[in-house]
Amino acid sequence: MHKQLLIIPLIVVLVITGAGIAHWLRLDYERQHPLLQTQTYTLAAGDTLSSSLKNIVLTGTQSKAVIKTLNSIFDLRKCKVGDHYDIITNKNTGSFVKLVYYASPIITYEVTQDARQNFSSNKFEAALEKKVAALQGSIKTNLYEAMTSSGESPELVLGFADLFSYEIDFLTDPRVDDTFSVVYEKYYAHGNFIKNGQILAARYINSGQEHLAILFEETTGHKDYYSPNGKSLRKAFLRSPLNYRRISSFFTRRRWHPILKIFRPHLGLDYSAPSGTPVATIGDGTVLFAGWEGGFGRFIKIKHPNGYTSTYGHLSKWAKGIKSGIRVSRGQVIGYVGSSGLSTGPHLDFRITQGRQFINFLTLKLPEASAISSQYSTQFEQIKKERLQQLNNN
Repeated sequence: MHKQLLIIPLIVVLVITGAGIAHWLRLDYERQHPLLQTQTYTLAAGDTLSSSLKNIVLTGTQSKAVIKTLNSIFDLRKCKVGDHYDIITNKNTGSFVKLVYYASPIITYEVTQDARQNFSSNKFEAALEKKVAALQGSIKTNLYEAMTSSGESPELVLGFADLFSYEIDFLTDPRVDDTFSVVYEKYYAHGNFIKNGQILAARYINSGQEHLAILFEETTGHKDYYSPNGKSLRKAFLRSPLNYRRISSFFTRRRWHPILKIFRPHLGLDYSAPSGTPVATIGDGTVLFAGWEGGFGRFIKIKHPNGYTSTYGHLSKWAKGIKSGIRVSRGQVIGYVGSSGLSTGPHLDFRITQGRQFINFLTLKLPEASAISSQYSTQFEQIKKERLQQLNNN
């Protein structure tokens, strides 16, 4: 009986102690995992993030700290109308816990305040899931309407047309009931569509004639589009170093120079374009020179395969990273239209030589780009088989 009387107080103590421990654990858990609430805000016209934050629960000191911390990893000048952000607060105390800024569908920035009132920032980028998609159809009016009416983007149409640009003029060649098929990449984040990737294979049947394009990448990283027999669909050179252009001076052996006031040869082409218009190299090659070259002003000289050299003069500036010795690829922006040197207005002076002979680029038969190397023939055949199956099953 005496022992039983001793056990009862012990049980009471244990119960009270256990309750105290449970209470302490709950409080500790709540301190580590406070009940949170989230409020979403959107930047309206005329808003900055700073002005938007002033209208919510943050104090002036907190707002300044958040702006300073976020600006250390994200240029706040890139905030746009329609961007949204979350303010996360403690549900019990109303105190600020975290800001989450959605800079894009895949990139978010967070600013967090800890228990000691210290602020820290992090950038998060959602992993993209790549899927292979396919689209097919027929022409009733034009390629653009045929593809976009299926819900696809104009960028896919332009990319498709570019593949066959040396074989088909999509302004004049398409006929009613021509057919197309395309296999391409689509990227998703959190189940939501983000963007299209590269075209993997394409087919266009124009008046019964089949045109095929298959993407193949070498182990070196070089990739291009090829016909089923392994020949590149592209030429070695672009037809022009500018997308926007008007030829203001042609290749000639006798041209009146507007500044020097004399007749002299003009062994190139002048492309008139607004200052700042991007200038692209016409083909793969190595930069031999990037600097000031007398009357040509800011000037670039590029060496291409088969003895070709191209030059670009009167630039306003060079593109980032362009200097002697670097490799450049066809279509890469190397500089911007300007009026440096002996020039009366913004334009590009473009010239091309083979050996030491200047060539009229407008009459040059563009050389073929390289075909599939024999060392990759087996891999190409495997890729071709897979891509053709995807096109046929579309």
